[in-house]
Amino acid sequence: MSTILGSLPKPDENVVVPESQSNNDTCMNSSVSTETSKKSSKLKKKKKDKKRSKGDDSVAGGDRKKKTKYIDESEEEEEKGAEAKVATVSVGGSSAGSKQNDAGPPMTPEDPPPAPAAAVAPAIKAPPKSSAPAPAPAAPPAKKKKANTGELIVEAIRRECGPMNNTMIAERTRANKSVVDKLIQKFVEKKIIKKKLVGKEGTKAIYFANQNHPDNKVKKVDDSEIQTSQVEFDSLAAELRTVTAEVQSLKSQKKNSELDAEVKGIEDVVAGLQKRIAICKKAASPSTSAKKNSLLGGKPKKVLPSDSKSLRSRINNMRAEWVKRKAKCGDFIEMAADGMEKKPKEVIKVIGLDSDESEGVKLPEKYVL
Repeated sequence: MSTILGSLPKPDENVVVPESQSNNDTCMNSSVSTETSKKSSKLKKKKKDKKRSKGDDSVAGGDRKKKTKYIDESEEEEEKGAEAKVATVSVGGSSAGSKQNDAGPPMTPEDPPPAPAAAVAPAIKAPPKSSAPAPAPAAPPAKKKKANTGELIVEAIRRECGPMNNTMIAERTRANKSVVDKLIQKFVEKKIIKKKLVGKEGTKAIYFANQNHPDNKVKKVDDSEIQTSQVEFDSLAAELRTVTAEVQSLKSQKKNSELDAEVKGIEDVVAGLQKRIAICKKAASPSTSAKKNSLLGGKPKKVLPSDSKSLRSRINNMRAEWVKRKAKCGDFIEMAADGMEKKPKEVIKVIGLDSDESEGVKLPEKYVL
């Protein structure tokens, strides 16, 4: 029984089946199952014989009975293990056959028995498949297309319009220098970029765009097209400046809400003035008596000739006093100018005197009485 169990593969072994042995899997499985069934039948026959002998020797001592019972239990356990092996081999199919082929050919009765194998785990049944269709997997979110490093290198060299070395290209594209070196060699082989060795020993390399390559060619433009484009650009720039100035002027102006508030305030002021004018006109009308509103109207007072004469004489006296004081002030300025040895105008500036001439005031004529 131990020979049969040792010939079977261990369940934990990872076996790789070669292609040459894949055709013999079915034959090996059938041979193993046949041999195991024969061994199990022999064990059953042996067990029956021992039971018969056990009935004859029932008179023997208790030690013999215990020994016979122990042997029977061990044989029953071996028989159960062999039956489990047969079930595992029949369910496993080609996988069990491939493991046995990798472990070696089936053992013959002359071969020595190998070490006993570990306990075999029971076969795991696959879960039943559901009849409902599986849900479709959700589409992955669309990723933004990033610029390729090679495209960045070619674009940087084209924009430079001059020679560049590996360090300059790596700094411009923010890429690893080793990656830049590999990609540049590919572009040199495709003749998109030209390579030139410089230096005394010719160890330093510079790169520049190949103008003869179709991808790097620049469209030829006539001078007339350039002039036309320049004129159009100037006109558009002037129009842009005009529109910008209009926008700035509109932004600097007041908003409609502010203008509406100002208009409402002005209308209120005009309404108040019109109301006041109406009141004044009503007060100045001849129907209004002077007693009711003496300040705003009434009968005009008559001026007598005696009153007019006294008023004119009073004005003449005030004028004469003013001329007298002005003459005294002029004499004082002349005396100060002699003492300071300066001109009267300079003394007036030093003192800060305001004269009638500087202020443009004219003295009225004297009234005739």
